[in-house]
This record gives sequence, structure tokens and C-alpha cells, in this order.
Amino acid sequence: MSEIPIKSIKQAEEYFKAMGCLHFHMAREFPQRYEEYKELNITKEQEIEWVLDQFEEYYGSITQGKSDTALWIVHSRMAELLEQLRIEGALIKMLEGTQYIRGKIPSQDGVIVSETINGRSNRRLRRGLIYLSYDLDNKKLQRLSLNYPYTFRA
Repeated sequence: MSEIPIKSIKQAEEYFKAMGCLHFHMAREFPQRYEEYKELNITKEQEIEWVLDQFEEYYGSITQGKSDTALWIVHSRMAELLEQLRIEGALIKMLEGTQYIRGKIPSQDGVIVSETINGRSNRRLRRGLIYLSYDLDNKKLQRLSLNYPYTFRA
């Protein structure tokens, strides 16, 4: 990744996805590649399309068992993309993915999934899928978070 200059839209897409679809990671990890990426003037709309595509790939990895990566990691990455997208359809797929992995992961990984649902920081920061589900008024995900087997209640 760091050795090959970014000269095409396809290379830019691969770089963007490899960096978690976040400019922060692109700039921090490979500043030279990031400058090349910026020179291509990729639109925000194009980036959103790539985020949606990556989100769908993660969803397929979870529901179809297409990944060698641990389910909790794919779930967490999917949740990070959902925080960028903040759209109802993606939230529903996140719920489906969460339900799919329920009972398929070891309990120590379940705790991490619960953190993804409930947030890993102070409640005042409103981080985690539960807050996004409230913001998007999704009652089903709100109920799931309260019933997830590893969810901790204050």
C-alpha cells in the first residue's frame, strides 16, 4: 500500500477502504499516499458509495461466513462505518448482523460486541449503536441492545 503511488480512482478506492474509510487513518498512516488521494478530487458522494460498498462487504462476511476475521472484529468495523452513514437501512442491516452473531461468538467476544452496542466511553458522549438507534428512532435495535446476552446495565 505505501509503495504504490495512487494514480487512479480504483487505487484510491482500495486505499480508502484499506484505511477504514477514514481520512484520519489515510493521513496518519501514509501521508504521501493521502496527498495523492486528495489530488484526485474524490467527491464526498463517491466516498459515501465506497463506505456503503464496504459496509455491504462486512455484512456479507458476517451473514455468509465469508471472512477469516473474527466476527466481533467485522461487527465492530461495520459499526464504525454505520456511524459515518447514519442511515436507517444500514442500521437495520447492522441489527441483522448483530442478531446473526448472537450465540456464535465466545462470551469474551460477546462483551466486546456489547461495548459496540452500548458504547465504550462515558454515556454523555453518546457513543455506541444504542444511541444511534435512538437518534434514528429504531425501537427494534433499542430493544436488542437491552436484551443482548452480554449487555451490562447501570
